Amino acid sequence: MSPELSSPDMSLPLDAERNAPLVSEWLLGASALLMKHQGDIRTAELIADVSALEVRLWDTQFDREGYRIVLVVDAHLFPRYGEEALKRIEKVMQTVLMPAGKEVDEFAVRPDIRLPASWRDQLRHPNGPKPSNPCTQSPPRPAQPPD
Repeated sequence: MSPELSSPDMSLPLDAERNAPLVSEWLLGASALLMKHQGDIRTAELIADVSALEVRLWDTQFDREGYRIVLVVDAHLFPRYGEEALKRIEKVMQTVLMPAGKEVDEFAVRPDIRLPASWRDQLRHPNGPKPSNPCTQSPPRPAQPPD
């Protein structure tokens, strides 16, 4: 494996089928590295904590490519991504994309909320047998002595 980060084909839209697998890792990696080199370790760490990046072509008017970018972060980390942090991350991502003629039009963050497998089973089969989950069962009651 090469120590270099693979780059998407910038002649194609970022969400093109061929580019999509590389874009998240590339944009996050390039942005975090740029912040580290500029001495903004806090922003670099926030970018490194992003678990995924969703990129969608958002605006193609006037021969431009504007994208909607959504950072996906673990739910417990979501509060760390306030307005100021998002502005810093958006700015660095815009800087990384600018040489390729791509722009950030919309920028957001969302928590990655995954249901445990047992919850998914209950949602899929509401009338079927429910998997045992010791955390949701009440503790056994002691036997009552007869009166």
